This record gives sequence, structure tokens and C-alpha cells, in this order.
Amino acid sequence: MAVTGSIYDNFDNNVLNTSLWNLTGPDIPANQIKGVNQELEITTTTKTGQYFTLETIGTYDLTGSFIYTKLVDPGNQALTTRETVMYVNVDDNNKLNFVVSSNTLAAHKIVAGVNTVVTSIPYNAVNHAWLRIRESAGTIYWDTSANGRDWINLTSLATPIAITALKIGLQAGCYGTELVTSTSKFDSFNITPHIASTSWQGYNIAGTGVQLNSATVTLNSPTITFTGFVAGTVTSNQVTTNYTGVGKNSTNYTNVVDNSTNWG
Repeated sequence: MAVTGSIYDNFDNNVLNTSLWNLTGPDIPANQIKGVNQELEITTTTKTGQYFTLETIGTYDLTGSFIYTKLVDPGNQALTTRETVMYVNVDDNNKLNFVVSSNTLAAHKIVAGVNTVVTSIPYNAVNHAWLRIRESAGTIYWDTSANGRDWINLTSLATPIAITALKIGLQAGCYGTELVTSTSKFDSFNITPHIASTSWQGYNIAGTGVQLNSATVTLNSPTITFTGFVAGTVTSNQVTTNYTGVGKNSTNYTNVVDNSTNWG
């Protein structure tokens, strides 16, 4: 079975991928779940007990794997019964999740129908912009991040449920009646954000004869841009080309050949 970390969605085309996700909840035709501004939006109603969920069609194995997402906006935190959730579950009675509600971030486990708060802390929109659930060596970890790259562990415990066939969900809803609607926004499911730029100083790329001298590498997934090559010679497969500060775009790095998308 595929692992949970093998699926991803950036919601960039504003059309939900119905080959990957099911949309569940009341009034779905009213567009409670939709793609807007290259993000996933889930809007709750004022009615008691209405939850709206984007859930995987298939099941996945969390063993040695993970799920994570950027929580762009958890919705109106003044609505005391409203919850924004990321979860993996066997079913509703056996689940691991992150919940943001009433300005509190909580890690939950539900085992045989018993819902337990593993830990909770005040929610911080900056420090808790990214949420991750992962498994390693028989332990479940709940992690947070400000940037989607550097993670801080919030809590952990021995794996309490079977994790080899789990559905994955992003959800928002209210367990009580609220006066107004509100929208939760998600982005970059299992997608690490780009690094704006970094510098490589004086590197020779093995086997290619390429010299980088204070070159700038811009990462903007899935495109990587090189600029600032030192003037020099590139030799590959008996082809020699002169480069004088040329930028190239590429998604693969294996061989350096002129007019190629492969760079190494």
C-alpha cells in the first residue's frame, strides 16, 4: 500500500482533484468545500453538528511516513464550537488528528470511540502555520512549523491505532450552533515550500567540469533557476559550450548539456 507521504496537492488550479479526494458533509452542492485563490477553502454553517471534509478516496500507510499541510487560516476563533481539523483515521472511532479551536491547538487521539486530548497549547498563527502528523519506529508525532521546513515536536506517544490503512482528511465544522459562518483555508498538502534563494561558492560539479562561483540558486517548486555562472567551459559527451553568466531552468540534475533540461 502506498504511504501517506506519497500523495500531495497544492490546490493551485482551484479545481478539487476528485480522483484523489471525496467531498463529504451536508449541503456540499452549496460549495462548502472549494478551491479559491489556489487554496482549499472549507466554509462552515451556523447549524449544530455540521462538518465538511475533504477526505482521500483511498487508504494509505502511515508507517515511517507523514502528512502535513499549511494552515493558512483556521477560521473565526471567536466561534467557540468551531473546529478546523487535519486527520488520519481508520474510521470515526479510531483517529489521530490536529484540531484548532477557540485559539487552542490540540493533538487528539480517538481509540475505540474514546476521544483523548494528548496535549494542547495556545494557537499561534505564525508558529503553527504548518501542521504535521508522522510515525517513526512505533511512535506517533505531532509537529508544528512556521515555514514548513523546520519542525518542532509538540507531543508524541506510542502508536495507539492500526496505521497501515488510513484515510486522510482536512475538515472544518461546528459541534454547536454558531451565529455566523466562517472559512478555514489550507494549502500545500504534503508539499514543502520553496526556498527563495541560496548561494553556492566555488563548487565543481563532479564529472562535468562546471564551476559555480557565487552562483545564486532559486528554488521555486517545481522549477529551479540557476543564475550567475562564472564564465567557463562545460564539457559533457564531447560537447563543449561556453557559459558567461547564463541562467537556466531545470527540474532534473544529472548531466550538463547545452540546451538541455538536465543539469548536474
